[in-house]
Formats: sequence, structure tokens, C-alpha cells
Amino acid sequence: MKHLYYKLLPVLFSSLVVIACGSIKPACWVWWYQPEVPKVLRK
Repeated sequence: MKHLYYKLLPVLFSSLVVIACGSIKPACWVWWYQPEVPKVLRK
């Protein structure tokens, strides 16, 4: 049973990372393309 668990752990972790990236990236793009943000970063 432990062997199966250790085989599934990387798969679960990588799928969690993919889901996290999928939910974080759109939020980052929305935040980045707000008109005020680039002006603040360009000073």
C-alpha cells in the first residue's frame, strides 16, 4: 500500500501545481494589465 501511495504522490503534486498555475496566471494577467500598474512599475 505504501508503494502505491509513493507512486501516486508525485502525480497528485504535479496536478495540484498545474491547477494552481491555471488559477494564478489569469489573476496575474488581469492584475498586470490594469492601467495603473505599469505606470507605478516604470518610475
